[in-house]
Amino acid sequence: MRVEHWERTYGQVRPIVHGDFQEHKFVAVGSTLYWSKDWKSFIDFLLNYIKRLLGGEWGNGELAKPPAERHPIIHWYASLCRMQERTREKSAPDANGLYTSELDGPSRAYLLVAYDLYVLRHHGALQERLIARLKQRDQFQGARYELTVTAAMIRAGFDIDFEDETDTSTRHPEFRATHLVTGEVIAVEAKSRHRPGVLAFPGDQTPLAGFRVGIYSLLHDALTKPTTLPYLVFVDANMPHEVASPLSTVPWQDEVMRTVAAVEERLASEQLVYAGTIATAVIVTNDPDHYGREGDWRISRGQLGFCVGSNRPRHPLSNPRLLDEIETAIKQRHNIPSEFPEDDATPVTGGRA
Repeated sequence: MRVEHWERTYGQVRPIVHGDFQEHKFVAVGSTLYWSKDWKSFIDFLLNYIKRLLGGEWGNGELAKPPAERHPIIHWYASLCRMQERTREKSAPDANGLYTSELDGPSRAYLLVAYDLYVLRHHGALQERLIARLKQRDQFQGARYELTVTAAMIRAGFDIDFEDETDTSTRHPEFRATHLVTGEVIAVEAKSRHRPGVLAFPGDQTPLAGFRVGIYSLLHDALTKPTTLPYLVFVDANMPHEVASPLSTVPWQDEVMRTVAAVEERLASEQLVYAGTIATAVIVTNDPDHYGREGDWRISRGQLGFCVGSNRPRHPLSNPRLLDEIETAIKQRHNIPSEFPEDDATPVTGGRA
């Protein structure tokens, strides 16, 4: 596959390193080599990769729990398995023995976690600490969003340097990202909005009537973390597709802009800006796949990224165009390679299962 075509589709992710030998497919991820006789597509590899990474003991332990107590990843995996069964019942394989199907929300959510885990390990940025947090229901949402944001920065052409989480002497952003072309270093923070009844958070889901983004406290916490670098704050709005859809009448973007301005005004008036920082930009993202119903693929098109630049950043970007590259990387999130690429091949996007 041509480099420019790959980057336009998948961003600055390193190419898939793979080869065939004695009826086995070999795939190198970072410094680790995986192999199997059964992988006909890259999706086959991803489905095996995430199981190995999370561990069979953990997966079987979750499956032994009552459904209401199982981890969201296990629910998504079960949905994907049922989607594969329906596909095999209703269609025939192609000449290579592969089945093609649109992904519904839960299936896509599962594959996105698998692919983001692959991207981080392929770039030497996957920490065992993050894997451990992903496997805990009460920490899964925050860990999943940190995974999402880290993968997006890699796609945008950044190298990742995590902060020392064992250092409790000071508060700090999640990681530093260094742009591989310009050398600019950016501090990055990731926050995800909890909502009742969503992503293993207790309670009943919030009614759509009067729905609010409600990210004031998340922003305030993020903007009081000290840094001497340009500072990007990512916030997962965690909104259902009915709210985030272009056809929605919920003025969520106006609310986000008012909230950013209100937090900045509060920090300035309380002079907390000298203890903390004012973000260079706040990037609000939303991906409603986990709200999706099994068998319904329509809402998995509702991803978004909304950037609000600060009126008073303490440390502005030397290269403001980097924000455009980051926004492009957010839009590339749903592009998962389906097949093992060949030279000059046309990329296949969207996911095949």
